[in-house]
Amino acid sequence: MNSHADFTYSGAEELLAMENMVNYNNHILGLLKKSKPDFECVVDFGAGIGTFAKLIRPFSKEFTCVEIDKNQQAKLQKMQFQVLDGLDKLPDNSQSLIYSINVLEHIEDDTAAATLIRDKLKPNGKLFLYVPAFNSIYSAMDTKVGHFRRYDKNSMQKLMQSAGLIIDEMYYADSLGYFASLAFKYCGNKAGEPSVKQLKFYDRVIFPLSRVLDIGFSYFLGKNVVVVASKGVEHE
Repeated sequence: MNSHADFTYSGAEELLAMENMVNYNNHILGLLKKSKPDFECVVDFGAGIGTFAKLIRPFSKEFTCVEIDKNQQAKLQKMQFQVLDGLDKLPDNSQSLIYSINVLEHIEDDTAAATLIRDKLKPNGKLFLYVPAFNSIYSAMDTKVGHFRRYDKNSMQKLMQSAGLIIDEMYYADSLGYFASLAFKYCGNKAGEPSVKQLKFYDRVIFPLSRVLDIGFSYFLGKNVVVVASKGVEHE
């Protein structure tokens, strides 16, 4: 097993951009709650600057942020979060829910990361993942923020199987985002930097429509893939 120090990424720009995506963030929170996890012991894996931790902590009994970046750790500690610099600092079989939003794609050895997550979950504990989908829309933006890959259902199924996790649900999200990302790949700036104004427009105008279209498209198309997986009792 690799050490937690291998699970690194550089995504400061991405984290700041996510703070502006109010509708987007609330929708992800809704998807997580819809999966009906046990919020007793919760871990935010790759907590960043606390964008999702702030939303999810109120539902939990015990909440831990895992974050390796020292500056981001300091910000989380100022918000009174319990912060660890690696999942390996947690006892095995101790967490009811581990969630990770737009993080796993930054980790080169994602199988090792997913296996470590499984080890830390209680039997029947849940993992919630929200990650970028489809390498066909991998662009300069992915390169800039340090993505090793984008996922699809097939690659995610293989990853969960390799880690010994059982998939409960898997579907795509943000169907219009797929086409927006495709347009950015071929027509956007080569620096991979959408403006804050563009992000806010997408969040306020495009994303609400995308949520409606997901009703029909989520089985086969979306900018992101959502996975809810469980740890079986045999891995206790």
